[in-house]
Amino acid sequence: MLDLDAYLALARLSAPVVTPDGDVLVTVTTTDPAGSQFVSAIWRIENGGTATGATAAPARLTQPRKGLGLAGVLPDGSLLLRIKREDPEAPKDDPDAEASALWLMSPVGGEPRRVITAPAGIGAVAVARDAGTVVISIDVFASVETLDEDRDLAKRRKDVGTTAIWFEHYPIRFWDHHLGPRAPRLFVADLATGALRDLTPDAGEALREAAFALTPDGSRVITTWASPRSGGRRQVDIVAIDMMTGARSVVAAIDEHDHATITVSPDGHWMATVREVRNTTDRAPRPELWLYPLDPGSPVVDAPDAPDAPDAPDAPDAPNAPDAPGAPDATSGGARRLAADLDRWPTSATFSADSSAVLFTADDDGFVSAFRVPIEGSEPAVRLSSAGALSDLQPAPDGSVVYALRSTIATPPEVVAIDPTSADQQPRVVHAAAALEPWPGSVVGVTTTAADGAELHAWLVLPELPADGSRSPLAVFIHGGPLSSWNAWSWRWQPQLLAARGYAVLLPDPALSTGYGQAMIDRGWQEWGGRPYSDVLALTDAALAQQHLDPERTAVLGGSYGGYLTNWVVGHTDRFRCAVTHASLWDLPQFQGTTDDSNAWTDWWGDPVERAEFYREWSPSTYVDRITTPLLVIHGEQDHRVPISEGVRLWTDLSKRGVESALLYIPDENHWVLKPGNARVWYDAVLRWLDHHVGAGDRASTPVRPDLV
Repeated sequence: MLDLDAYLALARLSAPVVTPDGDVLVTVTTTDPAGSQFVSAIWRIENGGTATGATAAPARLTQPRKGLGLAGVLPDGSLLLRIKREDPEAPKDDPDAEASALWLMSPVGGEPRRVITAPAGIGAVAVARDAGTVVISIDVFASVETLDEDRDLAKRRKDVGTTAIWFEHYPIRFWDHHLGPRAPRLFVADLATGALRDLTPDAGEALREAAFALTPDGSRVITTWASPRSGGRRQVDIVAIDMMTGARSVVAAIDEHDHATITVSPDGHWMATVREVRNTTDRAPRPELWLYPLDPGSPVVDAPDAPDAPDAPDAPDAPNAPDAPGAPDATSGGARRLAADLDRWPTSATFSADSSAVLFTADDDGFVSAFRVPIEGSEPAVRLSSAGALSDLQPAPDGSVVYALRSTIATPPEVVAIDPTSADQQPRVVHAAAALEPWPGSVVGVTTTAADGAELHAWLVLPELPADGSRSPLAVFIHGGPLSSWNAWSWRWQPQLLAARGYAVLLPDPALSTGYGQAMIDRGWQEWGGRPYSDVLALTDAALAQQHLDPERTAVLGGSYGGYLTNWVVGHTDRFRCAVTHASLWDLPQFQGTTDDSNAWTDWWGDPVERAEFYREWSPSTYVDRITTPLLVIHGEQDHRVPISEGVRLWTDLSKRGVESALLYIPDENHWVLKPGNARVWYDAVLRWLDHHVGAGDRASTPVRPDLV
């Protein structure tokens, strides 16, 4: 049986990396023997496993350590590791001892050695595919010129006992940390001597949250570069930085788009990026896959998008037509949009081994599919996978296979291999972590039609049939985002734990969900509590039509936007016996002014002063007097995306009105729950709340307070 102990002990596989000789490296995270923290180790699968489809037996290269991560692989197969631990050969007064450092390890394993240190630790790392040049992102105080000066200033601040931060520009926070007092710069690393050369001394704030990659010959860094705009906004372009001189040239600069990801082709001629058409209050965003030439002297000419098709008469919610494939062609030296005829949002991208095609993933009808699109000609994108959720596509050096992580709603991530050209194939399993079999919950699809005619989809996880023939209670999980979808295994909102306890779990994809075309986004764009709410109820009704589900014992749960919609649901219907809301939006005017990036929400909802009526209409707090459903509120203190003020205000408003409620406050967590002990309490609290309000028999008398709090 899958209980909480067994679940937390499951190995978590992440990010396969292919070595130059074709081996696959995978990071495996587990809990330590005490179960109090997560530790990670690097494992190697020789030659990508067997060709027969049998699961390979990997070899562990490192001991499990807290904070260990694979930072890169050199052309000779040596591993670069990011480790936060004391070097036994370093001086005892080493000022960098507490920061993460870069360590070098032989391709066959053994003891790594520390090669690069920095006062604030090591950030992102990029390695040139052929030359082996290494570039590292390191945070540095704005007022200093060298890392030695940075180290001295850090010591002075520590000696004085201050953590104060001075801000002159917005924003000041991002997700779970403050944007200061240091900012990232890019450094060229000499692994032999440990020397670091500052490549971007004038970066300022330009490289915050930057994505960067190196050309294979190590001559240039291709990186996102943020420039300030009025009102604390930023324009994110892509620039090329000469590795020798530090000179920058613009590769892609478009006012109405932002760039998020970067990948460089193995032949060094091309860069691919997912760039997003910025949203407005009247227009939803639209990520697009673009190709840019990197050859020196090649002009960069943006292909003009075809104008949007006009809305159909008397159909204001008709979706915008996708842009036509742009000219000029990739062979002419200009930029080009790829897969323009595919009504899906590309997420991550990489090149095929021969640089002839771009491989990318996209949410796709309740899955995350892998696609291949050639960079020349007009052939449409080919869908490579037919089911499951694929990520982290990694082509083998010889181009024979593409490795990836794949999970499903019912099974955790595993390493798989797919053919880079075949359509709708079943991937070959390369390595899967040991798991309890069989999983307790079976998964079926649920479909229905919304009032406006939209086709709706959900996954339904069903428990074993009760021995006494009674019907199972139903828990409805509303996903966050809201621009996301239920399509993969989740380590936070895990339906299998509830199925093992006898609950059915519905995972609905309402309006604003990705993977169903731009029309599904557009129909809910200005209606966070409108069509998404009615879609959730419609899918709930469809699920309850399944045999053995009890319509009198239902609960609704959600986090982030899912928490917003949960709050909205209980303010507009009392059909659910209880609710759980985590990191949820409650009062939109308050939230808009305290979240880490209020400009994003102004772009979405408009100015809170000019559109005060709109904010009141779509704020769940407006309907607090209608709420009678027992509600468990959960929030982390370090959450800057949805600040703790939202959770405290929600619970206070409920308490003042006598609504049955409880607050689970977690001081050392952010928007997520990342520590095993806190995750244990989180699940214990949620399961007890459901058992108390929705459970049958003895479970209905379950105390709601977790044992550990």
